[in-house]
Amino acid sequence: WTLVSGQGNIQNPSSPTTAISNLGVGVNVFRWTVSNGPCAPVSQDEVSVSVFSNSVPSANAGPDQSLCTPVTSTTMAGSAITFPATGTWTLVSGTGTIASPNDPATSITGLGVGVNVFTWTVDNGPCGAPTSDQVTITVFDGSVPAADAGPDQEICVPTFPNTVTLAGSPVTFPGTGTWTLVSGTGTIVDPADPNTLVTGLTVGANVFSWTVNNGTCAAPTSDQVTILVYDQANPVANAGTDQDLCTPITSTNLQGSALTFPATGQWSLISGTATIADPTDPNTQITGLVVGTVVLEWTVDNGPCANGITSDQVAINIFNGNAQQADAGPDQEICSTTSSVVLAANGAVGLATASWSVVQGSGTFADATDESTTVTGLSVGENVFRWTIDNGACGLSFDEVSIFVFDASNPVANAGADQEL
Repeated sequence: WTLVSGQGNIQNPSSPTTAISNLGVGVNVFRWTVSNGPCAPVSQDEVSVSVFSNSVPSANAGPDQSLCTPVTSTTMAGSAITFPATGTWTLVSGTGTIASPNDPATSITGLGVGVNVFTWTVDNGPCGAPTSDQVTITVFDGSVPAADAGPDQEICVPTFPNTVTLAGSPVTFPGTGTWTLVSGTGTIVDPADPNTLVTGLTVGANVFSWTVNNGTCAAPTSDQVTILVYDQANPVANAGTDQDLCTPITSTNLQGSALTFPATGQWSLISGTATIADPTDPNTQITGLVVGTVVLEWTVDNGPCANGITSDQVAINIFNGNAQQADAGPDQEICSTTSSVVLAANGAVGLATASWSVVQGSGTFADATDESTTVTGLSVGENVFRWTIDNGACGLSFDEVSIFVFDASNPVANAGADQEL
């Protein structure tokens, strides 16, 4: 026996069954040479004694990895082996080309988007059964866009079902998307589906967030969508009752119909002068009013409901608190030969109205609302006429004038016959 390679102490080189000691880990090659004198040429044969290390660890395929396209290759990190132990990489699922299947640190190319699983198997000969471990190479699609929760939506209940289909941006596996409820109500049928149904929506604003996690390609991104649910029962616009004011009051509060969110209301000035404190408040204050009439309009927008947009107007009448009280003018005296008189009252100011009426006697007014009207049909005697000014919120006032009509046929003075006593 002779040592060809490796190491080992041959106890009895001439014995076919000699013991060998001090073998080294690896392959130790020994040659057996037989010399049979002149009978034949010398013959030789070699034998390999493989010594496996008992300290070789079980297979470890290394940590899972995540990649982002356009990167589609990586280097493996399988556990080291000590010759003559062997290790072998195999593809379990997915795609990928193994450059050197027996190299713990081989490169892998051609990885496809998705989950690619490889097994590292270590065979340590007689030291134990082969061991295996798997590693997952997850490849994310770098072209997946940032999260987009889709356009806001509006529905009306109970006109329409209180169910909507969301429209989140698509994701490519192994990227994931998740819907969550931010505020309001709603049951998400499938939180991982970009186009999931949402049920159980209630009147108001219901906000949902779509979060896309695309692994190593980028930090997770999120976007929100608002589903506005309008109430069909929200009343149509009502601007409230007209109001009468008297200066010095120059402000008031409006009385528009109430709103059920997300319905909105808007006050607008149609005519006159006024400053609207909060145009969206049904009960807003208005200031800066002047004598006259201010017309405002309350418009309610109830979204997609049947009574979508409705409007109503209200008038604010501001009367002049400094206006003169009614003055019917001076009394007059005429003779019955005169068929009419012209009255001389003061006129109404601003929004105030005025009219003549007969209190005593008789008379026909050419225009009962004209302070300087002509009166005919007067009777002999005292004819009393009342001039009334209605100044709205400032109050009523009246004054009376007497027209004395003397009888033209009344005899001239006659003192009677002289008398003697």
